[in-house]
Amino acid sequence: MKYFLGLGLIVKVGVSMIGQFTGYSMPMSFFVLQNNVFYVLLGYFLEKAVSTEKCRQLSGWKLSAGLAMSVIAAAVMVIADRKLSGEYHESVLNLMIPLMACAVYLGVRRFFVMHTNIRGTGIIACLGSCAFGVYLLEHIGQKLFLKLYLQLADRTFGIFACSVYICCILLFSFVCTWLIRKSKIVRKFI
Repeated sequence: MKYFLGLGLIVKVGVSMIGQFTGYSMPMSFFVLQNNVFYVLLGYFLEKAVSTEKCRQLSGWKLSAGLAMSVIAAAVMVIADRKLSGEYHESVLNLMIPLMACAVYLGVRRFFVMHTNIRGTGIIACLGSCAFGVYLLEHIGQKLFLKLYLQLADRTFGIFACSVYICCILLFSFVCTWLIRKSKIVRKFI
């Protein structure tokens, strides 16, 4: 799993960055490096490789600094790409997402390891049990609420339109997953 994670980070961040800035893109068709497989395996790896004791020892400040540095690096790359190409490319913004995902996952896990007596653990458990379904249904929600986003983007400012769009997608995906999980047929297989 360590080699897989290393390969994924090299390909998703390193090779993609080189391709974006040189104009030469190497075709990478590894199935396990596709987002829908990579991030599930990354979460599994981080859950198994980082024990609860190691998670307690993680520094919240270091995780926060790592996340902040990833965001700053992404912003710098977007600015550099804009200067080189004259356009903004979403693919450049996405280059640091694997590193950000690791920092966010470990940060959230550390928080819950350190704070075991949190109110609303049932709600958190419900949200967590629907996370994979939300992940799978996200694309349907994106297509479903795209018109709403475009209308809001024309009439309001971008961050508001994007926030409403994301909230609608998450809510739709969560409700659908929750309803599917309540089905007696599906419950037999879970």
